[in-house]
Amino acid sequence: MAQFKDDKMNIIERDIDKIIARPMQYISALGDLGVFHICKEIVDNAWDECRKKDSPADTIKVTIREKSITVVDNGRGIPTDTIQKVFETIQAGSNMERAGGYTAGENGVGTTCAVAMASELVAMTIRPSEKKTLALGYQNGKLVKRKEEKYAGKDHGMIVTFSPSKKLMGTDKIPIDMLKNWFKDFDYTLPRGIKMEYTIGHETFKVEHKTLDEFFDIDIKKEHRFCSPLRFKCSGGLKESYRDKEYDRTFEIDAAIVYSSGDYRGELIEHSWMNHIHTTQNGSHVNGIVNGFIKYMTEKVVAKNKKLADEDLKKDILAHFNIVVKGECNMAHMFSSQAKHTVNSQQLGIAIRNAAYDVLKNMNQRVIDDMVDVIIANHRARIEGEKARDINRSTKEIKTWTIPDSFIPCANVKTEQPKELFLVEGNSAGGGIRGGRNGKFQAILMFKGKSLNVWDNDLDRVLKSEPWLNLVKILGCGIGSGFDIKKLKYDKIIIATDADVDGYHIRVGFITFFVKYMPEIIRAGKLYIAEPPLYKLQRGNDISYVATRREYMDRCIDSLGDLEIAFPA
Repeated sequence: MAQFKDDKMNIIERDIDKIIARPMQYISALGDLGVFHICKEIVDNAWDECRKKDSPADTIKVTIREKSITVVDNGRGIPTDTIQKVFETIQAGSNMERAGGYTAGENGVGTTCAVAMASELVAMTIRPSEKKTLALGYQNGKLVKRKEEKYAGKDHGMIVTFSPSKKLMGTDKIPIDMLKNWFKDFDYTLPRGIKMEYTIGHETFKVEHKTLDEFFDIDIKKEHRFCSPLRFKCSGGLKESYRDKEYDRTFEIDAAIVYSSGDYRGELIEHSWMNHIHTTQNGSHVNGIVNGFIKYMTEKVVAKNKKLADEDLKKDILAHFNIVVKGECNMAHMFSSQAKHTVNSQQLGIAIRNAAYDVLKNMNQRVIDDMVDVIIANHRARIEGEKARDINRSTKEIKTWTIPDSFIPCANVKTEQPKELFLVEGNSAGGGIRGGRNGKFQAILMFKGKSLNVWDNDLDRVLKSEPWLNLVKILGCGIGSGFDIKKLKYDKIIIATDADVDGYHIRVGFITFFVKYMPEIIRAGKLYIAEPPLYKLQRGNDISYVATRREYMDRCIDSLGDLEIAFPA
């Protein structure tokens, strides 16, 4: 019978050699990211030991050097008769079936990957119950040392030292900065009953225990928030079919949500962990919390404003939305791969959504009510923005706009002085300012009487009002979604109205327009008020001006003595 070239198969027997042959199948990356992955696997094994119910472990110590990392825990230690199998065999251990509850491990691959990708790895188990210790030494995936000794001490646990193989990983350095940043996650994920410290060089850091909402303090300062953070916990159970058996699984979720304000310029935060693992692509645990929150907040918003009953509020609920989620679950099939970038279980997501909804219904509503107001404001802004986009595309008034006679421009040349635009009340006031202005850098826009009140009107209605349309076009920076303060033609916008009741009303109308549609101009310090004097006082050749009735009365009384002054009602 003829034999073909493909008949000869390459069969790899040892699991360690399988990993060496195809490392990307197991750790998803080489280089610094790959070494980082292995380091996390070793630390996570110590963390898992501390979380197991029948373990005495409560302390983890990590020492990070340029070319090695050592992790020590005070757990039970791996039994001496099985430790070699655990480090040399794929899918060895109890974590795959979640027999020990919530664990970071899932596939039984991490320790074997560490052996395969190490230039040197030493694993030592300390077992007082067996009255002995056992140390295994590996070099380039091969066992080169096995040392068993009698032990009469009381210490117990595991000590693992890993040095990456440059030949396989492309680097023999430990990614110290990556690890240092990763260890900050432990401030939010490590239970208070577990102590952890890590040493880098000559400096030792202790993991702090912080609440989940404190995570926002890193990037979103309190002055950049629309409201206080909402923090809540939920838990529940579900069924999981695994190897033709049905298991009762449980989950516990801690979540924190906050709305950042419009002046926050950082990235929106969506950060999550599952079983202490940072899930960089989030997944079912985050989706469950978000969907439960959307369902409940939609009901709350509609209850407050029934006009929104037929609206799709999802975009408004998720605008300026920041969330942090910490989850724990003992499902056997949950992570997408050994890299554990995401939690992939639709069943789990639905269970978390329902649990989150139930908890939100029964918790204190103070912060939730504040968030309802934020969502309604988001909706208003979104609708007005959509209308603005439509207006900017198709509104006839804007396309055919011409410069009005009420606008007196300044020279179109660069000057040392900042360009100024005076918003004045009527032709008479405009004439007075025109007489005293410097035409090189001072422009005037005259308004006739009180313009449309913008507060209770939509943007399309406002832009159909000629005075406001003129103002938008003259400012040059657009409005709504098309607003760009960099295109503003003036450095100062000065409201100059009469010092009487009508003048104050018109002034408030101007300010209302900027508050509602161009608050960025106010925050940038470009909106001013020219405070005109109310009275002129003259005594002989001595002339002065005062801005208020009280000042007028005080000045008159000081100069004329006891004099009774009455004003008409």
